Amino acid sequence: YSDRTVLTNHHEYPCIRLRLFTRSILRKMLFSVANLCLVLGLLLPGSSGDETGQTDLAQLVSFPDISRCECGDRMQVIVAELVRRLSELENIARPHEDMIAQLRGQVATLQGQVSTLEEQLVLGQTIRAELEGRVNVTAQQCDIAGQLKTDLCSATPKLGRLFHLQSPAGLYKYDLDEARHACAEQGATLASYHQLHEAWQDGLERCACGWLSDGTNRYPMHTVRSGCGNRVGIITCSRTVASAWCFRELSVCD
Repeated sequence: YSDRTVLTNHHEYPCIRLRLFTRSILRKMLFSVANLCLVLGLLLPGSSGDETGQTDLAQLVSFPDISRCECGDRMQVIVAELVRRLSELENIARPHEDMIAQLRGQVATLQGQVSTLEEQLVLGQTIRAELEGRVNVTAQQCDIAGQLKTDLCSATPKLGRLFHLQSPAGLYKYDLDEARHACAEQGATLASYHQLHEAWQDGLERCACGWLSDGTNRYPMHTVRSGCGNRVGIITCSRTVASAWCFRELSVCD
């Protein structure tokens, strides 16, 4: 390092500053000693020149040997001590430099780990927001489905499918109990008069008597036909055996 070294790492600053300061002092002291000895060499009589005491120009500008200075030995000891201490300081500073390098590497590793964790955190927050949005949509859909089910299943008359059921033995073979049993085997019950009337309003027509839950047997007509009551409406039959009008509720209401 020189006096003009640009320090870019504040961790190394104390060690480098001490080293630069010591070298600067040593350089100045050596320069001062050299100047002192040069002056003394010029002033000492008989130090150089011819018999007339005149000093040669070449000797005037030459650098004198430090040993000619009376304080040379002492200065050499001081210089040697300064060099020794400088070497010790360098030995002390070197492990700290290695430690600083290791710490710098650890800091870089930790910064990389922090960056990775921040990316994972952002990704987790994004996924969480997306899942929360889906949950909210699903909850809204469930609320709508539940309300729709409530409306459908609480309707009067109950919603479902009304159908005419004939005995395998032929037309008009069920009494009332047998009709109930036959509907139950189909997962249904005997239809009520209101359910048959609703189906008739929706356009149902069938000229075939069937048992209802009130113990009567009837059939719906929209046209006037001979043998089918000759009128429009819910026609009542006077029979002891008939088919069955069954009603199966919506499966969602089970």
